[in-house]
Amino acid sequence: MKCLFFIISLLSISLQAVATCSYSKTGGGAITVSFNGSVIADSTLPDGSILASARRGSVNPKTFSSCSSSDVYVVRTVPVVSPSNITKIGGKIVYETGIPGIGFQISDITLPSVNYFSPAEIDQPEIASNHYFSKASGQVMVWLVKTGPITKQKGNKTAVYFMAGPPNQTNTGASNTAELFRINVDLTNITFKETTCEISPRNGGIVKLSTIDISDLNSVAVGSAAGKSKNITLDINCPDSEINKKYVYWFSPISVASTSVNGLLLNSLPDGAQNIGIILKKMVLR
Repeated sequence: MKCLFFIISLLSISLQAVATCSYSKTGGGAITVSFNGSVIADSTLPDGSILASARRGSVNPKTFSSCSSSDVYVVRTVPVVSPSNITKIGGKIVYETGIPGIGFQISDITLPSVNYFSPAEIDQPEIASNHYFSKASGQVMVWLVKTGPITKQKGNKTAVYFMAGPPNQTNTGASNTAELFRINVDLTNITFKETTCEISPRNGGIVKLSTIDISDLNSVAVGSAAGKSKNITLDINCPDSEINKKYVYWFSPISVASTSVNGLLLNSLPDGAQNIGIILKKMVLR
């Protein structure tokens, strides 16, 4: 009887080890995200500043379903990355790149990202059947974030594996059945620049929008403009060495982006007007 029980136990353990999710027959593969141009290394920038970003398409991960209770969804890296003491996009952790003073965040490619990219949490497994999966955009975003004094040196390649399956196939980053997709973050050709530009509203840091009567708002269809736009002049002061160069500027609104209207910022103030958003549009003055 003891021998029979031992055999049954081994069989049960073996079945549990091979239990795995079902995967789509299409999707998978890898792309590389590299950073063209120079990354800002200005020592006056505070920790948590976004130094550069890169957005890429052609992201087509495998889908997964019918996972067992022991299967997990997890993001792994090779080499293993360490969390920094900085949080940035979405309040999520920034991970070290290996370049002193520069960390990174990468968007979770299994989450919706048409209007908002949600950073992935690396080495944080969750039950696979509980993970929401959406193939809305087929894009990935990688941010480089200042985590401390920057040492201007070349970086390395980091492979980011998005995985779903049994723990024995997802405990490290690897190209196996559990791999949904892989993003290779390449910092081997990174270059640096010291200078930054200053941007400030011409008439002060607080911009007051035009008053809108509630009756005017109620007469406008959802998704339509209220006809109360306001032009704001931003003064940009750059060093002479940066004139005629292309710059990318980040605006970090405290409100969240709409999930249905591209570019729409929602009013998140509890005592403010609800169901009213704003859109920032560019107009270049010559």
